[in-house]
Amino acid sequence: TALRAHVWVTNSSMERGLNFKKKKTICFNTWHGTPIKVMGIDIKEGNQSFKSKVLVRADIMLAQSQYDIDTFSHAFQLPVKNFRMTGLPRNDILANYTQNDVDGIKEKLGIDKNKIVLLYAPTFREYTKGTRNEVVLNVPMNLQHWQDMLGDDYVILFRAHYEVAKHMKVDGYPMFMDMSSYPDLNELMIVADALISDYSSIFFDFS
Repeated sequence: TALRAHVWVTNSSMERGLNFKKKKTICFNTWHGTPIKVMGIDIKEGNQSFKSKVLVRADIMLAQSQYDIDTFSHAFQLPVKNFRMTGLPRNDILANYTQNDVDGIKEKLGIDKNKIVLLYAPTFREYTKGTRNEVVLNVPMNLQHWQDMLGDDYVILFRAHYEVAKHMKVDGYPMFMDMSSYPDLNELMIVADALISDYSSIFFDFS
């Protein structure tokens, strides 16, 4: 399929594994956030996270700001002329939802409409490696303390980064709803009254 297609559309660097890109094939990359972590050639030697000999080879790449363009063009060695500062299409719904959307998502997820909804979406630490070289990270908070202090009035939607989701568990604490495998992050942002994160670029999208 990839060989026959004239246009590849992606929001990641998946084309690193498609080393048969033809000259007539156009790679259109919409990406998925603002770059805060180091990537591409900016990753220090010895750190294998996101390290690859093949960089993003987008003929057209979308960006949200000049910062995005400056960072990505250097990290992925892409010409500045390949970028279009249009914003990211995955965020369109975040500027166009209604209260009916909010109510519908809360009903679907079983969230009490009388409770304040917090979205906790930490990212990962690329330098915390396990015995199998996988990224590991524990929940950096006392879950029981949060449950005791806030459990009556708040619901926390817990959304771990896919790199560490299998290690970060919130089982046994009713105020925490594990949404790490929920397919639509936008819906979680839409129903959240506030976001808690660290250095994930999600706060650009949420704002």
